[in-house]
Amino acid sequence: MRWYVLLAAALIFTAAHLAHGCDSGLYLRSVSGQGEIVSLDDGSTWRVLKVHRVHSRQWLPTDKVTLCEDDGIMINTTPRPEERVEVNRLGGHSREYGRNRRGRR
Repeated sequence: MRWYVLLAAALIFTAAHLAHGCDSGLYLRSVSGQGEIVSLDDGSTWRVLKVHRVHSRQWLPTDKVTLCEDDGIMINTTPRPEERVEVNRLGGHSREYGRNRRGRR
């Protein structure tokens, strides 16, 4: 029964962020530095906060992520339960590039 509550909380959190300008449909291109640096298929590069690298170092290049850039949050939606980490942009394409590439938002 407890896992139902955790699943519901994760779905509510994810849905709330998707409604507030999060970009889903991105894929990891690479993870380096023991989970410190994450590159996405849109060309952007992100630094994962140290406390969250225990999760990101296990991520794979084929994992799908949702990026909430304004909140500095990246959610790996491939594993169950989803894994949420805090990130800072290091460089790469702008959010506008992602919108145009996927034809959304």
